[in-house]
Amino acid sequence: MTGYFPIYSSHKEASPEISRPLNRFLSVPINNNGDWTIAVSIISTFIKNLIKPYVPPVMTVVYAISAIGALWAKLCKPEIVTKNRLLKNLFVTSWGYIIIRCLAVAIAVMVLFQVGPEVIISESTETNVLTKVIPNSITLLSLCAFALPLLLAFGLLQFIRGCSRRKTAKKAASGDILYIK
Repeated sequence: MTGYFPIYSSHKEASPEISRPLNRFLSVPINNNGDWTIAVSIISTFIKNLIKPYVPPVMTVVYAISAIGALWAKLCKPEIVTKNRLLKNLFVTSWGYIIIRCLAVAIAVMVLFQVGPEVIISESTETNVLTKVIPNSITLLSLCAFALPLLLAFGLLQFIRGCSRRKTAKKAASGDILYIK
């Protein structure tokens, strides 16, 4: 044992012909309209601008399905929900959470149609969540879900392992680490 735990993988290491261009694409700075950024940021901005107009109505529908499904599961206790593990995990909940889901639907509808008290529909409250926070979260999570396997398969783990080996070797040379064999 040399003091670290190696990372085992079920796939073969990527060939340099594939990994070098991908790493360059994801990590090399690019000048975009006078600002320096990376390709992932440009892709993120593009996706965010593409989905931004559709997020508030889609999320309002998702909230409504969640609230109606929870009410239906609580009041009717249908067999399809009680026997299906996924539907049971999604819709069978306590009355407190059902009330919160119903309030979320009411607030989302008010924000979507811009009706109701100013404290709810103003730009600095719920409208901010529905039009800015959720699109950013969706974009970030989708890009991470896409990029993380590529980065892991094409060299990120090897880079981290190499950095940790260099730090460990420096500490071992200075006498800060004691290896137990």
